[in-house]
Amino acid sequence: MVGGMTPNEQRPAALLVRVALVAALLAASGYALGFKTDWAFSERLCPPDHVEQYLGLMGGVWRCLPVGVTPAAGDDAWWNSLPQGHRTQRIGVYLANLQVRVFTYDDAIGVHFIGVNVPAPSY
Repeated sequence: MVGGMTPNEQRPAALLVRVALVAALLAASGYALGFKTDWAFSERLCPPDHVEQYLGLMGGVWRCLPVGVTPAAGDDAWWNSLPQGHRTQRIGVYLANLQVRVFTYDDAIGVHFIGVNVPAPSY
């Protein structure tokens, strides 16, 4: 028995020290490389008495139609005056000091992985 601990007690203590050391090294390297996350979510919903009508292939954008109202045929001014709603989501991880994008997911443009000379968003 060395140091008052049995061999069965030494293993978990050594494992805990190793885990703490690896966590400290990851945190230090993340700080040195400028690890930065980018997360943005925004949405504008239709007013309560409106229904969503999605606009073509544009994901996350819709026109808000009033319930029970039918416009006159060819009334473009009415269609153009309708409120619009949207929903956007963006998630990304960057190494800002190296200007490296690890990955970015955006509803509108999809997924992008490793990119060099890509600055992190500044907002």
